[in-house]
Amino acid sequence: SQELGYKMLGETAENLGFNENFMFGDMIVYNSSYPIDDLSPEDLAWSSIGQGRVLATPMHMALIASAIANDGTMMEPRLLRQVVSPAGMQRLGYTSKVYTQACTPELAAQVEEYMIDVVKNGTGKSAAVEGLTIAGKTGSAESSLDGRYVTHGWFVGYIDDPAYPYAVSVFVEEGGSGGKAAAPLAHEIFRWLTAE
Repeated sequence: SQELGYKMLGETAENLGFNENFMFGDMIVYNSSYPIDDLSPEDLAWSSIGQGRVLATPMHMALIASAIANDGTMMEPRLLRQVVSPAGMQRLGYTSKVYTQACTPELAAQVEEYMIDVVKNGTGKSAAVEGLTIAGKTGSAESSLDGRYVTHGWFVGYIDDPAYPYAVSVFVEEGGSGGKAAAPLAHEIFRWLTAE
């Protein structure tokens, strides 16, 4: 973080959608924030690993994971895919829409490689599902609640298979580490999504 500096880290965060109000067609996603002012060396170090003054929503983290899965292209999320009548006829259908190019395909491929390794060999092992390649990242978010120090558990990831185009974000309040609290829940979600 000290070599890259706050400007480059801030620009990268903003490319990924931080500090932006997402006003999508059928939903509003509250903005995640990344400090872009001239930080102290300590603040810069904390913000570079997602701590300090960094704030992120689970939906935004799912969008980032899906962008990595999609060669760096972030799609606009949809609450509805289609509307079907009681007789089974489709009344409305919604098509995919590109929101932004969050990063290059080369960078997305590199991050994906790291995320797959997290699930195969690292803190995200509990998200693994036999027969699937899962890419993911665990995390913890320190906060205070009613004067107590608490740690929330995170997992973001996706199934690396075009047949299952799903990204998930799991946030467990006061869950502790993401590997212990959130990754096992992601495992259950991935199993459910791919059940025959």
